[in-house]
Amino acid sequence: MAKKARKKTKAELASCEFLKREKQQYAVERISYNLCDKLPRKRRQFFADIGRDTWVDRFDNSDDEDETEFERESRRWDKLRDKFLKEATDPLELHCFTCDWNWDGGLSALLKVVMHVHCDAGTALHLYWLGDPYSYQEYRTLSECAYIDQRETLQMLRAIERRFKRDDFATKRFPFDPTPYIKDDLAESAVHKMPAIMREPIVGRSRKRR
Repeated sequence: MAKKARKKTKAELASCEFLKREKQQYAVERISYNLCDKLPRKRRQFFADIGRDTWVDRFDNSDDEDETEFERESRRWDKLRDKFLKEATDPLELHCFTCDWNWDGGLSALLKVVMHVHCDAGTALHLYWLGDPYSYQEYRTLSECAYIDQRETLQMLRAIERRFKRDDFATKRFPFDPTPYIKDDLAESAVHKMPAIMREPIVGRSRKRR
């Protein structure tokens, strides 16, 4: 006689659900990051350099006492990043820039992408859910957010919501499915109500402006 399976406890079920959700989120994010494989290797390295400062690994710092050259090189890469964000016209390059961005460096660069005329809807939706929007539902306005780093995230989240509500993206080329991130039980007591459109998947279609 087969042994009767033991019922899982609530804690075990919750843990299984968490791991399942985490695995699904990883799969969704891999789809988004893998889009960058379409770029040449040299171009991908450029985005790693301006987004994650990987140029530092190649910098000759044999003279530890003299930081002048390092500072000069750092300013050069900052200028290259600013130039790219100002002149970019390719939605895929903007997307790959966000995939390589180190969030510990602040979100002002990501906000520029979110507001960029060539930002794809899939890029913005990906950034929205990476920003953990449920943690910011308690704020009705930006001024209610006490910490600077949280304000940057909140500013980006609200900017993305406004663009989606206006249907303001020229393209929807890059797929992103927010389903594994959705926890609507957290929305019941929210001060700020998340627009329903933020829960809708983007399947990766193109759309030209009229």
